Amino acid sequence: MSTQSLSTVKISEQMERLWLWQLASFAKRKVDPRQLEDPSLLNVKRLMVQNESNITELWEVYTDHNRSRVSRDLLNEQKTATSYLLAFHLPNMAKTMGLLERIPASIKASLSQAKSVVIEDIGTGTGAISLAIAEHLLANKVPLAEWNLVDQSKHCLKIAMETASRLLEESKSDEFDPKNCKIFKRRCAAEEYRWQTSKDATYVTSMGYVWNEWAKNLPAQKKILKMFEERSQARQLILAVEPANQKFSETMW
Repeated sequence: MSTQSLSTVKISEQMERLWLWQLASFAKRKVDPRQLEDPSLLNVKRLMVQNESNITELWEVYTDHNRSRVSRDLLNEQKTATSYLLAFHLPNMAKTMGLLERIPASIKASLSQAKSVVIEDIGTGTGAISLAIAEHLLANKVPLAEWNLVDQSKHCLKIAMETASRLLEESKSDEFDPKNCKIFKRRCAAEEYRWQTSKDATYVTSMGYVWNEWAKNLPAQKKILKMFEERSQARQLILAVEPANQKFSETMW
């Protein structure tokens, strides 16, 4: 199967296959992800048509000029989570991959020398951002020790958890044993997540649309800024952020 692309960024065949595997799960088809090499096996176009109204609604919510309708409860229903997986998962992954490709070589070198790396995906959704990060780190032989998926949607967490576990399993090699990386599923609001700081760990933290939730939540802002300060002093934080819009970006930074 040929790779898909968004602009000049190409998604790996492995990630496409894992995406199709999750779609198969929602279509109530039990298949081995290694067997999914052709999207026609699932008739993805048909799934798109069946979920067209939900996809359109989500698109309108996310493209609204101030995203005022983006809320923490948006993906709580299975049909909405399925539509998000169908239409937004791969584009979000491609955007993250484009960012990762621009990381300076010096940062990549320091990551590869880290004792252990902890991924934190706050506002996980279907896990697209942290999956792209994990694939990138594994390709560069970075020692993953822990992977935290944080979201309020049980359906999204199920998708992200299963795909993350499969990615680690398929990445087993002489240099990497999946058993050495623990994955945790945290079903809670972003501001309820218990931040941990270890002097021996390097944290790769991803936050997407949670900026919307925190824009008018002063206690949450104070909590996250305190975490930034603690970890930046220890030089243990790499932060991948997709601000919801320019206004929120300016507010937080």
